[in-house]
Amino acid sequence: MHSQNPFAQISTTPMFHQHSMSTQAIHDDEINLLELFQILLQRKWIIISITIIIALAGVIYALTRTPLYRSEALLSPTTAQKSTNRFSFFAKQYSGLTGISLPTHPSLNTAIAILESRQFIQPFIQEHQLKTLLFPKQWDAQTQTWKPRPKKDIAWWDIRRFMQNNDSAKEWPKTMEPSLEQAYKTLKGILSTSIDKKTELVTLSINWQEPELAAELVNTLIVDINQVLQKKAILKAQKSVAYLQNELNNTNLDELRILYAQLIQEQIKTMTLAKANDEYAFEVLDAAVAPQSPFKPNRKLIVLLSIIIGLIIGVVLAFIQHAVQKHRQKK
Repeated sequence: MHSQNPFAQISTTPMFHQHSMSTQAIHDDEINLLELFQILLQRKWIIISITIIIALAGVIYALTRTPLYRSEALLSPTTAQKSTNRFSFFAKQYSGLTGISLPTHPSLNTAIAILESRQFIQPFIQEHQLKTLLFPKQWDAQTQTWKPRPKKDIAWWDIRRFMQNNDSAKEWPKTMEPSLEQAYKTLKGILSTSIDKKTELVTLSINWQEPELAAELVNTLIVDINQVLQKKAILKAQKSVAYLQNELNNTNLDELRILYAQLIQEQIKTMTLAKANDEYAFEVLDAAVAPQSPFKPNRKLIVLLSIIIGLIIGVVLAFIQHAVQKHRQKK
């Protein structure tokens, strides 16, 4: 008798079956891929046409968009900002003794917050008469006046007043002159600041349609914020000296007299440094210059994305058309 392996048939049959299934799956995948390729090839003109149309639309969009130029300056916090720890200690110690806080040099975050605040930007706009530059479409350069507001806008405003029965409401302005608040929001929208956390260097930039004006605005902002913070520091120091001098004259305690004298010296030092340094808050490491090329729009990227989007839409439409045609044939 010949010995037989009872597991031979059991072990080989499933392996053969699995191999057949995997071969069939690969064959089906090849057929599916070939079918998809044939569908795309049969409808290549749809894909090409859609791609060309969307690519042309992207080119037109890129060419018609108003170019924006970014001008930026690199700033460093001044030495006065970095060396206030000793006086801050004295100020805190004095505050604990008397309950009165003394002014110190503004921190970097405080200086930037003031730079972006209404109390700085709105006077800056008024001083340099920036409304006409921020809203050129509303300004008539020939007559040097603001353009009149359309009558329909004024009529609509009057209707709203009548419907609300609010005769005391402010009348709609007859010209298109923007408010100071609108000018502030517009300038702040094109202004940006960033801080390098490692080096504490500050980048101040403005995006504008005219490169020379963008650079001029950045440099003027730096000069003005330094002047504003310098004047504030001098005024606060003067008030502090006057107050401390009065306290010094009215106390007989030696400890307080020594502390008052130290604080007066520090405040006088603050005034002296502020008066001697025009770059009070920010030192200019790299001044803003007029950029040579716009940073927006990125025309190459727009055209490339248009081509990709056109291809995707074309392929999708090709498959949809094939599915509709196949569905009709089955009917």
